[in-house]
Amino acid sequence: MTDDHAHPAPAPPGPTSPRTDHAAAGTPSTPPTLRACLDLLPAGLPLVDGRSAGEIRADADRAAQLFTEAGVRGRVTGLRVPNGAPWLVALLGLLDAGAVPLLVAADTPVPELERVLRRAGGDRWVRAVDGVGRPELETTSSAGPGGPGSTTTTPPPLLINTSGSTGTPKSVARGQRSLLVEAAHYRDRFGVRRGDVLLLPLPLPHAYALSWLACGLLVGTDIRLPAPTALRAVDSALRTEATVAALVPSVSRLLLARAGGRPAPDSAPLRVAALGAGAVDASLARDFPATYGVGLSRVYGSTETGVIATAPPHVPPLTVGVPVPGTVTRILDAGGQPVPPGVEGTLSVRMDHLDGWVDTGDVVVGDDHGVLTVLGRRSTAIRRGDRWVSPVEIEGVLREHPEVVEARVTGLRIGEAGDNAVLAEVETTGPVAVDPAELMRFARARLTPYKLPSEIRPVTSLPRASSGKVLARPRYRPAEPAALLAAASAHRVSDVVFALARSGLLDVLDGTRDALEVAADTGLPPVEVEALLTTAAELGLLLRGPAEGGPPPGSTGALGTAIDEERRRRAAPDLPTAVAPPPGADAPAVQAARRMSSLRRAVLLGTARDRGRRALARAAPPPAARVLEVSADGPHCLTTLLAHDPRASGVLVDLAAAVDVSAVPGRITVVHEFPVPTAPTRCADEDSVAAADGSRVVAGPEVRAMRFDLCVVRDAVHLPGPGSDVAALLAVLRPGGTLLVDDLFTEDLGHDGGAAVDRVASGETAWASAQDLATGLRRLGAVEVRVGGDHGGPCQVVARAPATPTGPTEGRPE
Repeated sequence: MTDDHAHPAPAPPGPTSPRTDHAAAGTPSTPPTLRACLDLLPAGLPLVDGRSAGEIRADADRAAQLFTEAGVRGRVTGLRVPNGAPWLVALLGLLDAGAVPLLVAADTPVPELERVLRRAGGDRWVRAVDGVGRPELETTSSAGPGGPGSTTTTPPPLLINTSGSTGTPKSVARGQRSLLVEAAHYRDRFGVRRGDVLLLPLPLPHAYALSWLACGLLVGTDIRLPAPTALRAVDSALRTEATVAALVPSVSRLLLARAGGRPAPDSAPLRVAALGAGAVDASLARDFPATYGVGLSRVYGSTETGVIATAPPHVPPLTVGVPVPGTVTRILDAGGQPVPPGVEGTLSVRMDHLDGWVDTGDVVVGDDHGVLTVLGRRSTAIRRGDRWVSPVEIEGVLREHPEVVEARVTGLRIGEAGDNAVLAEVETTGPVAVDPAELMRFARARLTPYKLPSEIRPVTSLPRASSGKVLARPRYRPAEPAALLAAASAHRVSDVVFALARSGLLDVLDGTRDALEVAADTGLPPVEVEALLTTAAELGLLLRGPAEGGPPPGSTGALGTAIDEERRRRAAPDLPTAVAPPPGADAPAVQAARRMSSLRRAVLLGTARDRGRRALARAAPPPAARVLEVSADGPHCLTTLLAHDPRASGVLVDLAAAVDVSAVPGRITVVHEFPVPTAPTRCADEDSVAAADGSRVVAGPEVRAMRFDLCVVRDAVHLPGPGSDVAALLAVLRPGGTLLVDDLFTEDLGHDGGAAVDRVASGETAWASAQDLATGLRRLGAVEVRVGGDHGGPCQVVARAPATPTGPTEGRPE
């Protein structure tokens, strides 16, 4: 976490010799449980989204009774409910009933939820809570052996999932007492008091949001819980009613982008804006107070420890402040020895609610007064010669470019030891990627030479945790040999194991290199390697981060031989060639993989005609609509629409260039590629070729000027090209127009390893997850983004263009 608060600068500590540990004494006293805090509040006190403390108490009592009757006591029970008062009611009800709540984001796909529950020893989860506290429980497959499911701890802890950005995702147990101590630190250092309006536009299962929610219960604030994507509501609350706000960097940057430089209101009640789960860089420190009238305070900590340090807004970028009371810090070198002030080292902390010293894994610098500045994770901080380079600093500089939305900087161990290559991946604001050379010139003017990236690479989207934090590039190692050998004999999942073994990847994965480094070492294509490793990790065949205590015995040599023997015994198809240098789109292996993917879509999604009808029913285009369809097998959606609406028209982007133009109705224009939108341009005669029935194949400019009411992307979002360029597709929609993506995603495929390998082999590596696509669309400004297929059914992703025009418009045909 990282957050900023307006408390006075600490007085310089008294001298010690030698100075190695920094401590702040006096852990605050709090009630023992969250429910105890609620019970101390007056019944009529406004508490959560217009509900009073008495109403929340009554609903929580009802939920606890129903949970008790369901037998949840001592059992791990998932909580997957959207932000709001019902979420708090369900949490309090589970705790009162003696359950161990496992908190997951509301948009977590059910297959992933079940994996997390099994890992924790649970077998049921809460999917909804009605308006009077009645919960809906769902049962998954049987609980796994052991785990926290048999706990009898009183009061029960909460299980919070880590993002997995630095290793394998895991569930961390946090006691209610530790959450309330953290809440008391916020109360004391930020001056939170009863009567404050506390704004929490954060996913509540995240540890940072949960501790602030606990602060609201402890103090008795009026808590507001908008969805993190409800930027208009969040912006309005910051300007008109919130007095205290807890934010994260991603939400803060989106708010600033949406504000577009609109100045701070003359008088607003906002007193504290505390930022956690990431760093405050120079641009955030500069722009937030200009827009909202207060600077960003900092909070630094982790899921396991809770808050470690806080700082006021006026400190330099990347500074996180001084330790909270009850915390002792040490900064150690690689040999475990304390370093003097001003020297980089790894931070360890000791806190009252933890056993012994905890290695945070963060590279920090401390000054003479114990003020900490974080350079980055030990696993992600970059070493160039004898100097550390902070990825956070480089990311902050790149974000200052007007066309960069987000950045991720990674040190790659390619070349000489101790001299990392630096890869900077950037998301941009528009449908056209920024020239990397322009970004390099921009960085060169703002960074010393040893901090300059080796490469700047524009990307469509960067992966994020539920909190919005950009995830570090994962580094993989093989799972236990027994799991890999068992998978080699399992139906279709074995294809992934064979691909790992035959490509030689199993021999080089040691948990310390990411996909790009592995690709450089093996000479295999990076895109295919990354797709295969991601798939294998989702299937449990790879783990993240290095193994504790070194690799397991028996994990070399014999394992590869055994897997190869199993492949020969089953006469498995030679799909592992998917990660060999690509033979081209016309190669038999690629064509076979694409045929299989097409058949899989037909089985799971139905006929093209049925899918067209379903798409139109969900999108509900207006009369006389203009529709853009991106597809490789014809204008099925457009044909269905034209049969019911004689005034409709549209454009087909024919990806396969196989449509018989003479058979296409005259109100459909066919193009073979889709240019980036521009201002309306009159189409030259040579740009259009008339067919016998009046339909046309258009080369570009005429389509470039069009705006559409609906865009349907069918079976094309995973391939490079116009189907996956969602920024360009949003840009050609009229204000309020609809984008509908109809395809199979990882959420639909479950553990079908064969399907995953087919997708890698056929080059379908873009937007693999429906949730990732939804997140990317929101970042591009889309609104009302929805994902279908909750219970493993086929996914559709639907979004609308914002009501404010983003490009040239033209009237709907009369």
